Amino acid sequence: MVSKFFSKLIRSVALRTCRIDESSALIPSSRDEWVYVEGEKEVHIQIERERGEFDLVLFESTMLNWKTPNGVVELVASERARIIDKVVRHLRVKHGYRVRLVAA
Repeated sequence: MVSKFFSKLIRSVALRTCRIDESSALIPSSRDEWVYVEGEKEVHIQIERERGEFDLVLFESTMLNWKTPNGVVELVASERARIIDKVVRHLRVKHGYRVRLVAA
């Protein structure tokens, strides 16, 4: 039986660069900041680890702009909702995390 410590360690290492699908990925940038990449566009997301009922907290309000090779483009609400759904689903299904959303 794998201890709780090693189980969390294995999940942490596996979460370094997450290919969500053929066109998108989630990459750690710093301790609490992740970069969602879709093609040549990227958006920064604050995702913090938490103890208790949830494993991770995703802060919706940190997703402001797409960064593209041609500059910065505002992230509209429908795109933000689609990305959040995709990221949360990936973290829950692929990695087994319990994710709490903090709205804007």
